[in-house]
Amino acid sequence: LLKPDVSVYAIQENKANDYKGIDRCIMSLLDIHIEFKWSTTEEPFIKHPTATSLVANTGNARDTLGQLSTYAAAQLAAQYCTHAFSIFVLHKKVRIIRWDREGAIVTEPIEYDTDPSLVQFLSLY
Repeated sequence: LLKPDVSVYAIQENKANDYKGIDRCIMSLLDIHIEFKWSTTEEPFIKHPTATSLVANTGNARDTLGQLSTYAAAQLAAQYCTHAFSIFVLHKKVRIIRWDREGAIVTEPIEYDTDPSLVQFLSLY
């Protein structure tokens, strides 16, 4: 049973009552999932001049990336779509991730309290 921290759905107003009381994530209807983490050891992405990979190589970071990847893979498998988006929040920074069947594109960390990029993304989505 997959349970992202926040599941965002585009629900038609005339069908809103059909979804009341649902306590699980419905991957076939999911638009965006949002995951929150509080410890910096759970940051799955690094940017270091000498690093050969964007992926952090610690246990907690790999667990977080596995969690995000699992949600994205389940969403892509349940829907007829070419890509999916997710949002990863770590303290006052957020990353937007675009997933497809080849991999993922990850933004630089966005400080959402001073940078309007997250709001712009959500308003255009």
